[in-house]
Order: sequence, then structure tokens, then C-alpha cells
Amino acid sequence: DEADLKNIILKRIMQEVNPKYRFICNYPTDLDSRVNEVIKRLDGKVRMIGICGMGGIGKTTLAKAVYNRLLKQHNVRENCSFLANVCEVSKERNGIVVLQKQLLRDVFGREVIINDKDDGITKIRKEFQNMKVLVVLDDVDHKDQLDALVGSQSGGFSGESITIVTSRDESIFKGRQKVIYRVSELDFDQSLKLFSQHAFKQPEPKSDWKGKLSKDVVSIAGGIPLCLQVFGSLFSDFESIEEWESNLEQLKQDQNKDVHERLKISYDSLDKKRQRIFLDIACFLIGGVDWEQRKEKKEYAMLMWEGSKLCPTVAIAELQHKFLISINDEHDTFEMHDQIRDMGRNIVQKQEPVPSRFWDNKETLQMLQRRNVSMTLLHVLHFLFFWSFFMTNARGWKSHQ
Repeated sequence: DEADLKNIILKRIMQEVNPKYRFICNYPTDLDSRVNEVIKRLDGKVRMIGICGMGGIGKTTLAKAVYNRLLKQHNVRENCSFLANVCEVSKERNGIVVLQKQLLRDVFGREVIINDKDDGITKIRKEFQNMKVLVVLDDVDHKDQLDALVGSQSGGFSGESITIVTSRDESIFKGRQKVIYRVSELDFDQSLKLFSQHAFKQPEPKSDWKGKLSKDVVSIAGGIPLCLQVFGSLFSDFESIEEWESNLEQLKQDQNKDVHERLKISYDSLDKKRQRIFLDIACFLIGGVDWEQRKEKKEYAMLMWEGSKLCPTVAIAELQHKFLISINDEHDTFEMHDQIRDMGRNIVQKQEPVPSRFWDNKETLQMLQRRNVSMTLLHVLHFLFFWSFFMTNARGWKSHQ
């Protein structure tokens, strides 16, 4: 539609002006005032900002906006880095080293050899000690990640460097010279505007019965931007008052539950084929900074879904429409908000008698070590063996397709 076309053009312009700019979101709401508040807190003594809050509240969106503003104010085209999904990437094998390499590559524009985490800490400290750098660490959940990427000293990088860190946990900043900015929920008017933009492609709700029911939906979202975005997209597909009232009633039943339960209404609206693809993406295809590997995994998954007659092209388009996934324009890989990813993984973990998918090596090993392995588990392990074999041999199959 017209909004999508405008965003595509905007992304291209941003990349031409400064390739370091990050695309923020389709409908920024109350963003400029929050960016101003964050930047005002930076002074000569405090050069680290912790942007904290619950998942889905808009921490990453705000960090991107602050990052872009600082790039523009200081006309920065180098000596800067935006490390996304630090928590998820660090869980992978040598994940911290991968992040350290990306940080050095972003700043210097070349590869730097790092042997291990400690070697990376030493190189970062040595290279950055006399430099002015701008670094964003997105979604940090442990102080060890912070120590490995910006150093263990009280503030972080030396000199006039600026470090922006997003996290759900304020305790990771203990002992550091920093300022904490706590991201608050949107107020009702802001929430209604964001919901309307996703549901009706306009900043105000319609004046008919949809407008009245929209206010009821917004009150349940609790001012959480992610919920408003997902709910707006979900209700944009409904035309009859019966569909609106039925789904609104479901939301009312879930409104006292956590964000995952409220978001699950969009998952429940999918058919079985689309649910399978969504859970595969949430469990296996999100995370990592090796873009080529992630792209290959996506291509292999597409082949497997097609072989299973799941119609993946149509399914993925619907998942995008419902804001359950997105596609990275530059690398053509799957992206997913961490709250939605965790919601999908929670669905799998609650499956009985055993989960249908395993993505954590420790959990998989624990299942294998249990006695009385059921036939259901054997079927699951057979699927995992097939997936591993497929991933290993898919390149050859693809070349003979």
C-alpha cells in the first residue's frame, strides 16, 4: 500500500544519506519528545545511557531514534556501531566473540582477528582508548555481556564516547557511571493513534462502531506499542461487528495475563499450516549475526516447507501482515520481536506430552538422558535428525532442484 511504498523510499534515502542510519518503524508515536529526554541526560560526566523497560515497550525503537539523531547531529559516518539482539547472539557458540568482531568491524571497516573473549576485551580496550565512538548495545540481559563489549570500568569506553544500552534488567548497570531512562507506556490518546494507524491506515479511528470498539481494544493493550501494533494489524482483517466483538471478548479474558498471552490471539487466528511455519521461525530461524548463514537457513526452510505443502510464500506474507515476523531488507533474513519469539517458544514448551521442537542444546541433551523415552519423543528426534541431515545436504539438493 501507500504507507509501505513510503517506507521503502525512506529506507533507500536514509541509506544514501548515511548507510549507518537505522530504520526505526512505520508509525513513530511520541518518539521525538522521548529522544530529546534521553539526549538531555548526556553530559560531560555521564556517557552511558541505560534504556530500560519491559519487553515490547519500545526500548529498541527509542535506541534507534537516539542513535540516528546523534549520527545526524555530529555528522558521524564512522566510529559507530549498533549491535542488535545481544542477548540472543551471545547464547550461540562463541557468540560474544562474534559480537566483539562485529563491533570492531563496524568501527574500523575491516576484520580484526580475535582468538577468544578475553582477547577481544583487550583489543577493544586498546583500540578504543583514545577514540570517540558511538555504540548501541541492544537487548543486554547480563553484566558479563556489558563487560565483554564495553569494558568493566565504571563508565565504559573512555574519552567522549557514548554508549547506549537497552535492557529489561537495571541491575546489569550496577557499579557503572550511567543514567537510566525508564521507558513508560503510551497514554490513551497516543495508543489510540498507533492502533488506528495499523488498523485503518490513518491516525484516528473511524467514526462508526469500529471507532467505539477500537477504544475498548486500546484500553486492553495497556499502552504497550508492540501489543497495539499486533492488535491493530489483527483487527484490520475483520469487517463484521461479530468478528470484532468475538476477538475483543477474547482479549478481555486475557487482559490480566502477561504480554505473551495477549499476543497469542494473533497466533490463534492462524491456520495450522501457518502456525507450523511461525513456530519453526521462532524456534530455529531467529538470531545470529552471520547473515549468510541465516539466509541459507531461511532458503533451506523454504524448501522444506514447500516439500511439506505448507505454501510458505503465502504464509510468510500473512505473518508479515500480522506483524508476527518481518524480513530484513538488506540481508533477506527473518526478523522477530523478542516478545513474539518468546511467545512462540512458550507455546512449544507447553506442548504435551513433549515439545515438538528443541532449539536449546542443553534441553535436548536432558531429554535424551531421561529414561523411558516415549514413542512421541522418538518421532521428535527423528524429525530433528531429518532437519540436521537436510541442513547439511540442502545445498546439494538445491543445486539439482
